[in-house]
Amino acid sequence: MSTWTDCIAIRELVALQRFENSHSHIVQLYEVHRASNKLMFVFEYMPDGNLWQVLCNESARDSNLSPAFIQSITKQLVKALSFIHATGYIHRDLKPENILFRGTTCKIADFGLARLVTQDGPITDYVSTRWYRAPELLLNSSRYGAP
Repeated sequence: MSTWTDCIAIRELVALQRFENSHSHIVQLYEVHRASNKLMFVFEYMPDGNLWQVLCNESARDSNLSPAFIQSITKQLVKALSFIHATGYIHRDLKPENILFRGTTCKIADFGLARLVTQDGPITDYVSTRWYRAPELLLNSSRYGAP
């Protein structure tokens, strides 16, 4: 591996292979291709955008953010996160742009920063995504994990 991007791609591939496309609320990886020393992932098509787009779409905001819709996506995300954590991973980059939609079904995507918490060695205490940081990190702890 020659670049940080290569490392992230490999980490994402390992995480997705561990999930084995076995959860209905995690984006499915269909194929992996290597061309010109780059990995290219082929994912399922999620045509209805991401949560950030839903939140920013003023014309559809009122209808899209009904209590029933919020309850539905919350339930789907909790199920997906429970599965991810049960496999020993933490996502570490959960943000609206990484929650994709097809109709009313949402799926978590982008596992480039996911980490296996059972691996030896510390997990970096710097998480670049401002949308989500573990409470321990917000309180300036240098250690965190699945709990």
